[in-house]
Amino acid sequence: METRAKKRKRSKAAVTQESTEKPPAPSSAAAAADAPDEPRSQEAPPPVAGGGVDRISGLSDAILGEIVSLLPTTEAARTQILSPRWRHVWRTAPLNLDATHLAATDEARASAVSLILSAHAGPRPPLLLPPPVSTFRFSPTLRLATFSKCDLRDFAMEALRFPELKQLALVEVRISEGSLHTFISICPALESLLLDKSSGFQSVRISSSNLKSIGVGAYYGRRIQNIWQLIIVDAPCLEKLLYLHAPMDLRVSVISAPKLATLGCFSGASNYSRLVFDTIAIQGLKVVSFKTAVHNVKILAINTGRIDLDMVIDLLKCFPCLEKLYIKSSMSGPNLWRRKHKDFISSFDIDLKEIVLDSYRGIRLQASFASFFILNARELEFIRFVVGQRDYNEAFFAEQHRVLQMEKRASRVARLDFTTDKCRHDLLHVNHVRDLSITDPFRCNC
Repeated sequence: METRAKKRKRSKAAVTQESTEKPPAPSSAAAAADAPDEPRSQEAPPPVAGGGVDRISGLSDAILGEIVSLLPTTEAARTQILSPRWRHVWRTAPLNLDATHLAATDEARASAVSLILSAHAGPRPPLLLPPPVSTFRFSPTLRLATFSKCDLRDFAMEALRFPELKQLALVEVRISEGSLHTFISICPALESLLLDKSSGFQSVRISSSNLKSIGVGAYYGRRIQNIWQLIIVDAPCLEKLLYLHAPMDLRVSVISAPKLATLGCFSGASNYSRLVFDTIAIQGLKVVSFKTAVHNVKILAINTGRIDLDMVIDLLKCFPCLEKLYIKSSMSGPNLWRRKHKDFISSFDIDLKEIVLDSYRGIRLQASFASFFILNARELEFIRFVVGQRDYNEAFFAEQHRVLQMEKRASRVARLDFTTDKCRHDLLHVNHVRDLSITDPFRCNC
C-alpha cells in the first residue's frame, strides 16, 4: 500500500504536468460566441468542426447580404443563429419578404410582418470617409482625376492646386457647396466636369473660361439630398451640357454659354425639371416661355414616354438650327400635323439632317410622326429607326419605305436606316469623364 506522502507527491506532479500543456482549441461555436458582434470580412476565415475552414463567413458583408437576400424569408432570418458574424447580415441585407407561410391567419401574419420590419433596418448607407492626404501628392501634374465614394465636405481645398487638370469626375461623393466651388476654381485648365449622384450641396454655379463639357446626374425624386440647381454663369467655351440620367429633378439656368451646341437627354417624366436658356423656359419637355430663339444648339436628345409632333415643333422653334435630333419614347400620341402646322411648314426651314427614333414599331402614329419630316425636311440625310429583333427583317424595311412615302421625300438624299435595340445605353453614351469629350455622345457605336 502506498503511503499518504507518496499519493500526495504523485497528485502534485500530475497537476504540474497538466498546467504546462496548452488548453484545447475551442470549437467554432464557442469561438463565435466569444467574438464581438462585428463584421469579420477582413479577418482570417474561422475554423469549423472537423478541422475545416469556414470560408463563407470570411466573405465581405456585401456578398453575404446577396446570399441572404436570395433565401426564403424564414431561412434568411435563421442565419442569425449561425454565429455573431452573421447576426447583422440579415438585418441590413435587402429584404425579400414572402409572408404567405408566416402565419395561418391574416391578423397573425400582419403581426409577424410588423415584427420582421421592426427588426430589419435595411441596407446601411455607405460610410464615406475623407481620402488620405497622400491622394493629392500628384496634384501639380494630374490631368484626369475621378473621386468616388468619399467625403470631401471638410477637406482643405484651399491648400490644393490642380494647374494641369483637364478632366474631373465626382461620383457618389459628399462635398459642401463651398468646397465644390473651391474645387472647380483651383482647376484653371478644367475642360470636362462630371458630377454624378453626389450630395451635400443643392446648387452649383459655373464660371469657367476653359470648360467645354458638363455632365450632371442626380437621383430622381431625391432633390433634397442631391444637386437640383445648376447655373451656368459664364462659360464662353462650353459646348456640351449632358443629363446623365433620365428623369432628374434638375433646374438649369444658362446665363452665358455662346458656344453651347449639344443638349440632353431631357425627360418629360419630371415636373420639377426645368431649363432656362436666355429667353426660353422649358418645363420637362414643354416650352412654357419663348421670345428669342437660340441658334447655336445643333444636337438635342429627349427621353419621353409620350411624344407628339406639337412638342417637337415647339422645340424646333426654340432651336431652329438643330441638325441632329434623338428621341427615345413609345411614340404614342396624336400627330394631326396636316391640319395644325401648315403655316409652320410654309414659313420655317427645317435644318434637321439626322433623326434617331428609338423603340420604333411601325404603328400608324409613329409612321405619321416620321413621315412629317420625310415630306418636309429638305436637308434630311437619314432617319435611323431602332427596332426590336422581331422587326429587323427585309419585309419590315420594305413596308416602312412604302408607308413613309419615301418616293415623295423632300430631300433627294434622305434614306432610312434600321438597327436593333441591343445597346445597353439609354441614349447617352457616357461611362467615364473622358467620354464627355466625344463629339456626339448620343451616337451609338456599340
